[in-house]
Amino acid sequence: MRVTSRLIFERSLQGLHRSWSDIGELQAHIATGKRIHVPSDDPIGSTRAMSARAGLRASEQYQRALDEARLFVASSEAALIDLSDLAIEAQTIAVQLADDATGESGAIALEAKLNQMLEQVVSLGNTEYAGIRIFGGHLTNANPFTATRDAQSKITGVAKSARGTEGNISRLVGRDVLLTINQTGSDLFGEDLEFVQHLVQLRDAAKVNDTETARSLLTVLEEDGDRLNLALATSGGITTRMDSLSEQLDRESLQLASTRSEHEDLDMAKATMDLQIEQTILQAALSATVDVLNLSLVDFL
Repeated sequence: MRVTSRLIFERSLQGLHRSWSDIGELQAHIATGKRIHVPSDDPIGSTRAMSARAGLRASEQYQRALDEARLFVASSEAALIDLSDLAIEAQTIAVQLADDATGESGAIALEAKLNQMLEQVVSLGNTEYAGIRIFGGHLTNANPFTATRDAQSKITGVAKSARGTEGNISRLVGRDVLLTINQTGSDLFGEDLEFVQHLVQLRDAAKVNDTETARSLLTVLEEDGDRLNLALATSGGITTRMDSLSEQLDRESLQLASTRSEHEDLDMAKATMDLQIEQTILQAALSATVDVLNLSLVDFL
């Protein structure tokens, strides 16, 4: 095969183009800090990096759902604590009324206090978080409990919404993890709103200083308190479960971020060295090309 000056020149230009291309690619990688710009740079690594990024996006979404659920449960717990305190206070009042020494004036004061407690119970039962009635079950856009009143506007009873107060509010907080985060009206007040009924009966007993009725309510009021304490414990269990899920998501996110970085991020020290090598090769190629361009016919004789 005859080697001509044209062939030598073309081969020199090809070498220069390769060097320029390699340098441009290395500079682009260094500028972005990424090892993979297009899937063809590393098909296997690109697939694994994309899978890791998808996992990270899912973890972030689950974490946001957990954060929102945590605020919801915190609102529930605050209301449940207040309701539990009211149940304890009702038991204390029942003990006071059961004591024959309470007297008429004392009973009147307790009646007024119980009227306020009934107002609080209804208000807490209709607690709202971010537009959601947290104890309304599936009914989340309207008050689940409505008070009935006498001519003096005193509460004589409480009715559930026509749509009821049952049903779960759930959040997807992990792969195949659907977490129920609410307590229902029955969890708080009983299937037939017994707690409210007992408070009304206690209030009416205080009105006439009925010690016998007060004594008869001691046991059921204690049961009402136990029910609320169970709801509070359940809410605490949900919080513990969310903490555990959050820690698990943090571990998974760390692992996924490491996988993504391993396949996607550039080894900056190696890339810088490779760039220096390619620049040296380019300089050598340029020098060789200049020599080729200076060749004359005499050089080939």
